[in-house]
Amino acid sequence: MAYTAIITSHQNEVLSGVAKFNQRLADAMNIPCLWWVSVPFTTGAKYLISVKLKDSADADVLAYSRLINMLQSHGVDYDLFLHTFSNSDVEKKALERAGAVYCGNSEIRAGVRACGADGLLLYCPDLLATDVLETADDMNIFSFGMAHKLQTGYYRMLQNALVESNVDYRIWLSTAFHEKARFGDFEAVCGELRQCFGARIQFLGFLSDSGVNEFLSRSCLFVAFFESGFRANNTSLWAAMKRGVAVLTNLDSYSPDWVRHGENVLDIRHLRVGDLSGARRTCIAEKGRRDCEQHITWQGLLDVIARRPAITKLNA
Repeated sequence: MAYTAIITSHQNEVLSGVAKFNQRLADAMNIPCLWWVSVPFTTGAKYLISVKLKDSADADVLAYSRLINMLQSHGVDYDLFLHTFSNSDVEKKALERAGAVYCGNSEIRAGVRACGADGLLLYCPDLLATDVLETADDMNIFSFGMAHKLQTGYYRMLQNALVESNVDYRIWLSTAFHEKARFGDFEAVCGELRQCFGARIQFLGFLSDSGVNEFLSRSCLFVAFFESGFRANNTSLWAAMKRGVAVLTNLDSYSPDWVRHGENVLDIRHLRVGDLSGARRTCIAEKGRRDCEQHITWQGLLDVIARRPAITKLNA
């Protein structure tokens, strides 16, 4: 009997190999991949539960326990694909009425057999995408931003400008997360950007500083958009400017007053087709590098702190 769906404990393919495996397997079987808190308990259905319970939060363990109870009480058939096995009560309960139990490695199979169940030894194929990192003849663009704050509206404006410019381009996108921020719906944002740029956008994941430096050296334009506007403590733009790469961003009244569209950066809201030409980008990049070296230095920061200038109190 074919499976109705794969039931998964992990959904975020960017952060989880199990999630990526589940989706690849579901695609190969031409069936949906369902989050395990939204499973229809339909008579006649048969599910493959692909689960990694180790290191899961208490809420996930509870959700798994409820899922198994509901499947068993409704008489719904299910098999298991185990990515870990820790001999916990909920895992042993899941084994009781499972049809087939597929074990991702021999250690898992030994644990399953120790509980009196039989398990079929399987494996997980490689999940590395085979895409080749491509470069463009005209314009290689590097973009970096907090994954939960990527401004898709500005990227759409950029895509329109690139189409009008009629250039061959590639966008390499690296992301990061604030230490205490929620991950947010990053996959949905990636989906929007894929719809916008198609095969011209390539996602680089979370690059190290060395990786960022490498892609800056390959790029003729650095792009970073912000929720309100560029701020003096948004360090990624300073890094690009100091390396002589033209910067495209969004400015507002709280941006540094010496950072100006058409002089040392480009503002997406005032962008014109000619601004993306090679000669124009070169002028912007060189002026940006010189101005950044003048205004943004560690020594300048230390000098101000060392002076400890008196602060005038307002409404004193």
